[in-house]
Amino acid sequence: MISGSQDLGLQITINYVNYLLGNYGATLDLVRHSRQRQGNDTQLTGLLGELQSGSVAEMFLLGVNPVADQLAQVVSPEAHFLESWGDAEPVSGVVSLLQPLLPVVGQPRPPVETLADWSGHPEIAYELLRRLPERVPFLLSGSWGF
Repeated sequence: MISGSQDLGLQITINYVNYLLGNYGATLDLVRHSRQRQGNDTQLTGLLGELQSGSVAEMFLLGVNPVADQLAQVVSPEAHFLESWGDAEPVSGVVSLLQPLLPVVGQPRPPVETLADWSGHPEIAYELLRRLPERVPFLLSGSWGF
C-alpha cells in the first residue's frame, strides 16, 4: 500500500499495514525509492505565505495548469512529452531516455531547450541528451546507441 498524503497518522497506518502484509523487501523497495512524486505540503504552504506577503519577486513554473498562464508575464509553450526528447530517473539509479513519438504541433519546445537558451547556450534537446554520459560519469558504463 502507498499513500499520496503527507498526513503523518495516515502514513503510520499504511506503514503498519505494509508490515503486516510482509510488503517490505517484497513489493516495497526502500533502497531504490521512487522519484516520481516528491511533493512537500509544508514547503508549499510556506511558498503560498511568501506569495501572499509579496516577498517573491520572480517564480519559474514548469508543467502547470494553463490557467496560470493568464497571470504570467512570460509564457514559453512546452512541448508535450510525446513530442520531445527527454530523460527521467523514475527510480533511484534507473535512468531512461524519452524519444519523440509524435510530430511537434505549433512552436513549443522542451523545457531543457528553453533553459539552455535562457542560460546563453542554446542547443536542441537531442544534442543535450546525447552528451549526457559525458557530463554524468556513472552513465559512461552503458551503451547509449546514439
